Amino acid sequence: MYFRLLPKVGGHAFVDPSGKTVFLKASEGVVIESEVDLFKLFPNKFERVEAPAGPASAPVGPSPVSPLGRDVTQRFPLAVEHGFKVFADGGAFVVVEADDPGVVLHEKPLKRKDVGSFITGYIGS
Repeated sequence: MYFRLLPKVGGHAFVDPSGKTVFLKASEGVVIESEVDLFKLFPNKFERVEAPAGPASAPVGPSPVSPLGRDVTQRFPLAVEHGFKVFADGGAFVVVEADDPGVVLHEKPLKRKDVGSFITGYIGS
């Protein structure tokens, strides 16, 4: 099955078969091949599309959403207070909503020092 991230849903992250965390932005128009129905797994986040002419841009195995790293939410009281989760993978930090952890709320990984200001800006918008 093939899927594309819908506009205005932020981003989506998964670990590709090589073990690398991949961040998708809807504006890129990337088509993902997945054995898992992303349309059902993440309602209002993906659309089903026809098979692309060439190989899919980002093939995904049976587990399209893998851990985004270590859960370090407790280090960020603002995240806890406002219902976010924060994951760290090396020096890269990812912020997601606690009730929708499959959707990354920003386009690029954050540095530790930027997590608090990102959350403040996000809740202020």
